[in-house]
Amino acid sequence: MLKGIIFDMDGVISDSERYYVQVKNDVLAHFGIYDVPYEYHMQFVGTTHAFQWEHMSKDFHKEDITIQEYLDYFYPYKDAYFEKQNIGPIRGVVDFIHEVKDAGYPISIASSGTIEEIERMLKKLGLFECFDAIASGWECKASKPEPDVYLLAAQKMDVDPEHCLVIEDAPNGAIGAKAAGMYCLGFSNADFPMSEMKEADSVFTQYEDISIKYLENLMK
Repeated sequence: MLKGIIFDMDGVISDSERYYVQVKNDVLAHFGIYDVPYEYHMQFVGTTHAFQWEHMSKDFHKEDITIQEYLDYFYPYKDAYFEKQNIGPIRGVVDFIHEVKDAGYPISIASSGTIEEIERMLKKLGLFECFDAIASGWECKASKPEPDVYLLAAQKMDVDPEHCLVIEDAPNGAIGAKAAGMYCLGFSNADFPMSEMKEADSVFTQYEDISIKYLENLMK
Protein backbone atom coordinates (compact mmCIF):
# COMPACT_ATOMS: atom_id res chain seq x y z
CA MET A 1 0.00 0.00 0.00
CA LEU A 2 1.26 3.44 -0.92
CA LYS A 3 1.99 5.64 2.09
CA GLY A 4 4.83 7.91 0.95
CA ILE A 5 6.52 9.11 -2.25
CA ILE A 6 10.23 9.80 -2.67
CA PHE A 7 11.58 11.92 -5.53
CA ASP A 8 15.08 12.14 -6.89
CA MET A 9 16.05 15.74 -7.66
CA ASP A 10 18.15 16.26 -10.81
CA GLY A 11 16.33 15.05 -13.89
CA VAL A 12 13.17 14.16 -11.95
CA ILE A 13 12.17 17.56 -10.54
CA SER A 14 14.76 20.02 -11.85
CA ASP A 15 15.63 19.94 -15.55
CA SER A 16 19.34 19.93 -14.71
CA GLU A 17 20.61 16.46 -15.57
CA ARG A 18 21.27 17.39 -19.19
CA TYR A 19 23.90 19.93 -18.14
CA TYR A 20 26.03 17.78 -15.85
CA VAL A 21 28.17 16.13 -18.55
CA GLN A 22 29.30 19.51 -19.88
CA VAL A 23 29.99 20.77 -16.37
CA LYS A 24 32.01 17.69 -15.47
CA ASN A 25 34.01 17.82 -18.70
CA ASP A 26 34.83 21.49 -18.07
CA VAL A 27 35.92 20.67 -14.52
CA LEU A 28 37.96 17.66 -15.63
CA ALA A 29 39.70 19.82 -18.24
CA HIS A 30 40.73 22.16 -15.42
CA PHE A 31 42.52 19.18 -13.88
CA GLY A 32 44.15 18.16 -17.17
CA ILE A 33 41.66 15.47 -18.23
CA TYR A 34 40.28 15.89 -21.74
CA ASP A 35 37.90 14.28 -24.25
CA VAL A 36 35.96 12.15 -21.78
CA PRO A 37 33.13 10.43 -23.68
CA TYR A 38 29.47 10.82 -22.75
CA GLU A 39 29.17 7.08 -22.13
CA TYR A 40 31.82 7.20 -19.41
CA HIS A 41 29.84 9.77 -17.42
CA MET A 42 26.61 7.78 -17.60
CA GLN A 43 27.88 5.17 -15.12
CA PHE A 44 27.97 7.83 -12.40
CA VAL A 45 24.54 9.40 -12.86
CA GLY A 46 22.80 9.58 -9.51
CA THR A 47 25.93 9.19 -7.37
CA THR A 48 27.59 11.82 -5.18
CA HIS A 49 30.37 13.91 -6.68
CA ALA A 50 32.74 12.65 -4.01
CA PHE A 51 31.99 9.08 -5.11
CA GLN A 52 32.58 10.09 -8.73
CA TRP A 53 35.98 11.65 -8.09
CA GLU A 54 37.03 8.70 -5.96
CA HIS A 55 36.66 6.55 -9.07
CA MET A 56 37.61 9.08 -11.75
CA SER A 57 40.86 10.00 -10.04
CA LYS A 58 41.93 6.37 -10.29
CA ASP A 59 40.72 5.92 -13.86
CA PHE A 60 42.62 9.00 -15.02
CA HIS A 61 45.64 8.56 -12.71
CA LYS A 62 44.99 11.76 -10.77
CA GLU A 63 45.12 10.33 -7.25
CA ASP A 64 47.29 13.28 -6.19
CA ILE A 65 44.19 15.51 -6.41
CA THR A 66 42.09 14.99 -3.32
CA ILE A 67 38.32 14.70 -3.24
CA GLN A 68 38.14 18.01 -1.39
CA GLU A 69 40.29 19.77 -3.99
CA TYR A 70 38.03 18.46 -6.73
CA LEU A 71 34.86 19.51 -4.90
CA ASP A 72 36.26 22.95 -4.06
CA TYR A 73 36.52 23.63 -7.79
CA PHE A 74 33.48 21.64 -8.94
CA TYR A 75 30.76 23.24 -6.83
CA PRO A 76 31.44 26.94 -7.54
CA TYR A 77 31.84 26.16 -11.24
CA LYS A 78 28.64 24.09 -11.34
CA ASP A 79 26.63 26.70 -9.43
CA ALA A 80 27.76 29.49 -11.78
CA TYR A 81 27.06 27.38 -14.87
CA PHE A 82 23.60 26.38 -13.66
CA GLU A 83 22.77 30.00 -12.83
CA LYS A 84 23.51 30.99 -16.43
CA GLN A 85 21.22 28.23 -17.73
CA ASN A 86 18.26 29.46 -15.66
CA ILE A 87 17.20 25.86 -14.96
CA GLY A 88 13.49 25.24 -14.54
CA PRO A 89 11.32 22.27 -13.55
CA ILE A 90 10.74 19.13 -15.61
CA ARG A 91 7.61 19.57 -17.70
CA GLY A 92 4.52 18.57 -15.71
CA VAL A 93 6.27 17.89 -12.40
CA VAL A 94 4.96 20.96 -10.55
CA ASP A 95 1.33 20.05 -11.15
CA PHE A 96 2.03 16.43 -10.24
CA ILE A 97 3.70 17.33 -6.94
CA HIS A 98 0.72 19.51 -6.01
CA GLU A 99 -1.63 16.64 -6.91
CA VAL A 100 0.30 14.33 -4.57
CA LYS A 101 0.22 16.88 -1.76
CA ASP A 102 -3.50 17.53 -2.24
CA ALA A 103 -4.07 13.77 -1.88
CA GLY A 104 -2.43 13.93 1.56
CA TYR A 105 0.67 11.83 0.96
CA PRO A 106 3.99 12.74 2.61
CA ILE A 107 6.75 13.36 0.07
CA SER A 108 10.50 13.63 0.36
CA ILE A 109 13.64 14.12 -1.68
CA ALA A 110 16.38 11.49 -1.88
CA SER A 111 19.23 13.06 -3.81
CA SER A 112 22.98 12.72 -4.05
CA GLY A 113 23.25 16.52 -3.96
CA THR A 114 24.03 18.45 -0.81
CA ILE A 115 21.24 19.71 1.43
CA GLU A 116 22.14 23.25 0.38
CA GLU A 117 21.90 22.41 -3.34
CA ILE A 118 18.57 20.66 -2.91
CA GLU A 119 17.00 23.42 -0.82
CA ARG A 120 18.26 26.14 -3.16
CA MET A 121 16.77 24.45 -6.23
CA LEU A 122 13.44 23.66 -4.55
CA LYS A 123 13.11 27.29 -3.46
CA LYS A 124 13.97 28.48 -6.97
CA LEU A 125 11.24 26.24 -8.40
CA GLY A 126 8.72 27.31 -5.73
CA LEU A 127 8.43 23.77 -4.37
CA PHE A 128 10.33 23.89 -1.09
CA GLU A 129 7.21 24.10 1.10
CA CYS A 130 5.71 21.03 -0.60
CA PHE A 131 8.25 18.59 0.84
CA ASP A 132 8.01 16.97 4.24
CA ALA A 133 11.63 15.81 4.29
CA ILE A 134 14.93 16.06 2.43
CA ALA A 135 17.56 13.33 2.48
CA SER A 136 20.99 13.97 1.00
CA GLY A 137 23.58 11.41 0.01
CA TRP A 138 26.05 13.51 1.95
CA GLU A 139 24.28 12.48 5.15
CA CYS A 140 24.86 8.82 4.35
CA LYS A 141 27.79 6.44 4.62
CA ALA A 142 27.36 5.11 1.09
CA SER A 143 26.29 6.75 -2.19
CA LYS A 144 23.70 5.45 -4.60
CA PRO A 145 23.46 2.69 -5.83
CA GLU A 146 23.46 1.69 -2.15
CA PRO A 147 20.04 2.11 -0.46
CA ASP A 148 21.15 4.44 2.34
CA VAL A 149 19.64 7.73 1.13
CA TYR A 150 16.25 6.12 0.40
CA LEU A 151 16.09 4.52 3.83
CA LEU A 152 16.96 7.90 5.36
CA ALA A 153 14.20 9.60 3.36
CA ALA A 154 11.67 7.02 4.53
CA GLN A 155 12.83 7.42 8.13
CA LYS A 156 12.47 11.19 7.93
CA MET A 157 8.90 10.78 6.59
CA ASP A 158 8.17 8.14 9.25
CA VAL A 159 7.00 5.70 6.55
CA ASP A 160 8.06 2.05 6.30
CA PRO A 161 10.25 1.44 3.21
CA GLU A 162 7.88 -1.21 1.82
CA HIS A 163 5.16 1.46 1.58
CA CYS A 164 7.34 3.96 -0.30
CA LEU A 165 7.36 4.59 -4.04
CA VAL A 166 10.48 6.18 -5.53
CA ILE A 167 10.60 8.20 -8.76
CA GLU A 168 14.07 7.94 -10.29
CA ASP A 169 15.69 8.75 -13.64
CA ALA A 170 19.01 6.95 -13.15
CA PRO A 171 19.84 3.23 -13.08
CA ASN A 172 21.99 3.73 -9.97
CA GLY A 173 18.97 5.25 -8.25
CA ALA A 174 16.65 2.44 -9.29
CA ILE A 175 19.09 -0.16 -7.98
CA GLY A 176 19.34 1.66 -4.65
CA ALA A 177 15.59 2.16 -4.29
CA LYS A 178 14.85 -1.50 -4.90
CA ALA A 179 17.64 -2.53 -2.53
CA ALA A 180 15.82 -0.44 0.09
CA GLY A 181 12.72 -2.58 -0.46
CA MET A 182 10.81 0.16 -2.24
CA TYR A 183 8.87 0.25 -5.51
CA CYS A 184 10.78 2.18 -8.18
CA LEU A 185 8.93 4.08 -10.88
CA GLY A 186 11.52 4.96 -13.50
CA PHE A 187 11.38 8.25 -15.39
CA SER A 188 12.78 8.06 -18.93
CA ASN A 189 12.24 11.67 -19.91
CA ALA A 190 10.65 11.98 -23.36
CA ASP A 191 12.26 15.42 -23.70
CA PHE A 192 15.76 14.19 -22.76
CA PRO A 193 15.96 10.36 -22.87
CA MET A 194 19.02 9.47 -20.85
CA SER A 195 18.19 5.88 -19.89
CA GLU A 196 15.47 3.34 -20.63
CA MET A 197 15.39 2.64 -16.88
CA LYS A 198 15.17 -1.13 -17.28
CA GLU A 199 16.30 -1.41 -13.65
CA ALA A 200 13.01 0.11 -12.43
CA ASP A 201 9.79 -1.79 -11.66
CA SER A 202 7.89 0.26 -14.24
CA VAL A 203 8.61 3.31 -16.40
CA PHE A 204 6.89 6.50 -17.57
CA THR A 205 8.11 9.14 -20.02
CA GLN A 206 6.13 12.25 -19.07
CA TYR A 207 4.29 13.43 -15.98
CA GLU A 208 1.12 14.02 -17.96
CA ASP A 209 0.78 10.22 -18.20
CA ILE A 210 0.68 9.52 -14.46
CA SER A 211 -1.56 10.47 -11.53
CA ILE A 212 -1.85 9.71 -7.84
CA LYS A 213 -4.41 7.04 -8.72
CA TYR A 214 -1.86 5.44 -11.06
CA LEU A 215 0.70 5.32 -8.24
CA GLU A 216 -1.82 3.85 -5.83
CA ASN A 217 -2.62 1.08 -8.31
CA LEU A 218 1.07 0.25 -8.70
CA MET A 219 1.36 -0.32 -4.96
CA LYS A 220 -1.78 -2.44 -4.46
